[in-house]
Amino acid sequence: MVFYALKLPQVALGQVLRGFDSSDLFEMHHCSIETSRVLRQFEKQNKTMKVRVDFFRNCVKVEGVHNYHVLDAEEDRTGLQIIPRTFDGTVVPTTMFDKFTIVTYWPKDEEVEGTKKIATEMIRSLALGQLKDVYISVQPKAQEIVEWVQNMQVKMESFCLCGTSLENKDALADLVFSDEFFRKVNKNYTCLLKPSPDYSPKNMEWDGHCITNCHLALHHTHWFTLEHLKLFNSESIDLYRSILSSADINKYMKLWKEGFYTRLSRLFVSLVSLDGKEFNMQEIIAGIADQSEVRVDENGNQTIELKRRDKNAELFVKQTKKEITFSVKDIPYIPIA
Repeated sequence: MVFYALKLPQVALGQVLRGFDSSDLFEMHHCSIETSRVLRQFEKQNKTMKVRVDFFRNCVKVEGVHNYHVLDAEEDRTGLQIIPRTFDGTVVPTTMFDKFTIVTYWPKDEEVEGTKKIATEMIRSLALGQLKDVYISVQPKAQEIVEWVQNMQVKMESFCLCGTSLENKDALADLVFSDEFFRKVNKNYTCLLKPSPDYSPKNMEWDGHCITNCHLALHHTHWFTLEHLKLFNSESIDLYRSILSSADINKYMKLWKEGFYTRLSRLFVSLVSLDGKEFNMQEIIAGIADQSEVRVDENGNQTIELKRRDKNAELFVKQTKKEITFSVKDIPYIPIA
């Protein structure tokens, strides 16, 4: 008996499609134009297809379906079966090495362009509203890649940028250190980009809504002020080489104690190791907790419990006074009546 699934009402069809895995759906997308049109209506909602775009290895991975690798067309292809495939309007020779691996061949120095075109083809043909992750290594075309991400109007579960060439790092920083771009990433945002010493972001302002990605990790934060920190209601925040002061942390802790930053479970801040700045526990907890409650271990590390109406937490200042870790405990704080 034949079951015409695509003729079901929309609600019923949506439930049926959730039962298919990514491999089945990928094949269905390529059955016919009409089938693909019907499936695209549901993909942005269901997010079944998981696509990773890696600009370090120049590879696009459709989880559970295919891994597309981009190689120089001058690579030796002797004895290989060549199959032409089209990606975003460009026909290139390809080879299928095994059930999951497809190697594509692009003109010399067009590996990044090839990776973008393959990813673009997946986004458009599968109607993706979100990529699993985007990884960008240290390379001069990093800004071009970020602009491509913006133009595709997709969100990302995870984003990692290692850096770029010296001549365009601040222009790239303006793109990735902006409200709009931060909001494109809903899980893990990692950036090792080091802007110039006098850099200040142009597009990070309070609009009434916090940025709520899960994990924020910034490795060069000489530009990142208290006002920037206050924009984030992330679960975990790591700030390396920071300029934040004890007074800044005190103000942020007071906001937390008042009930703000409900998602926060961990904040880590480290200062530049060679300058003379240090964290001062007494200044950090002023007006929040009693100094007499600070515990000092045999190595000189300082710890104190901080409480608010619905949670309790622990603040740790390392013996070097260059690092602090604020950790919210899983068990809510319940005051004794």
